[in-house]
Amino acid sequence: PPSPPPSPPPPTGCGDPKADNYDSHVVVNVEAACEYHGCTDPLAFNYDSSATSQGGQNQCQYSPPPSPPPPPSPPPSPPPSPPPPTGCGDPKADNYDSHVVVNVEAACEYHGCTDPLAFNYDSSATSQGGQNQCQYSPPPSPPPPPSPPPSPP
Repeated sequence: PPSPPPSPPPPTGCGDPKADNYDSHVVVNVEAACEYHGCTDPLAFNYDSSATSQGGQNQCQYSPPPSPPPPPSPPPSPPPSPPPPTGCGDPKADNYDSHVVVNVEAACEYHGCTDPLAFNYDSSATSQGGQNQCQYSPPPSPPPPPSPPPSPP
């Protein structure tokens, strides 16, 4: 009698029920034929180390990028410049200051005799001091004594 025809080989493929391509009719499981979908990028927060392929709803998800750092603060404003020196800038004044930028006439002092009754009175003087003491005329000389009456002859 003729030999019976050879039986077909048993079905092979992925027999792992956890695999995405599981085939329940498989008799001979071929592990290499199984596909495990998941994120295959180790930098993603949903990385799956057992995944063999990426696809379907298992796209890799990443944390949003960090916010950029805030722009640097502007440098602080320099302190305001000091006001220019003020004071007496009149070279004729006794308290003249050569560093003065803004002359304040009221700050100038002019020493001299301030008594209008003195013969060395100075109308531009604002203070009395130093060698500018007031000088007065000497009092008038007393009249000479009367001449003696002439002697009788």
